[in-house]
Amino acid sequence: MSDMTINEAIEAGHNPDWCESCETPEEQTEAQRVIEAAAEIFTHFERGERDSEATEAKIWIVKDREMYASTVALCLEAHTDPDGDQILPNDWTYEYIVDALGIISGQSADAELDDILEAEYEIEGEIYTSNLTRWYASHSYRHAYTDAACAEFGESNLDTNERITLGNRYEQQFIFRSVLKSVAEIEGVYIDGLSD
Repeated sequence: MSDMTINEAIEAGHNPDWCESCETPEEQTEAQRVIEAAAEIFTHFERGERDSEATEAKIWIVKDREMYASTVALCLEAHTDPDGDQILPNDWTYEYIVDALGIISGQSADAELDDILEAEYEIEGEIYTSNLTRWYASHSYRHAYTDAACAEFGESNLDTNERITLGNRYEQQFIFRSVLKSVAEIEGVYIDGLSD
């Protein structure tokens, strides 16, 4: 049997319902199931426009909130800060949710669950001052992310932009773990290292 995945088979013109050279979902590893689920959930989002006089920014929105209830639940969970409060709705959080789905679904076909979890360390914080200040000012909890990141990593001699960048990265990693946990739960997969 070939190592061809269902998506590769469909792209090649095969019908996975009857194609003997295609992997069935039962033959997929847990990591492959998580990767494919993240790719599917990614398709539930589309770019929308902010209806505001202050900005015309493109934002991420869920295409059909009723049809994609599990995606909406994933978004609600990702909008929950470490204290259990929700930062809803927040354009930055939606941006980082979609980024996380892209990182997860972009993992190689032979990735293991640990590889997917460790992808969070590839996340870099914003570097442009204008983006950092908009992010920082968009919600009061962003100050807590910045303080927590600096305390956790023992970074006390950083300038303001470096501290805020560290906080921004900290939030992105927090959201990445939340999204990964939600996608894994949808697939019935437990990933050691993701806290409850």
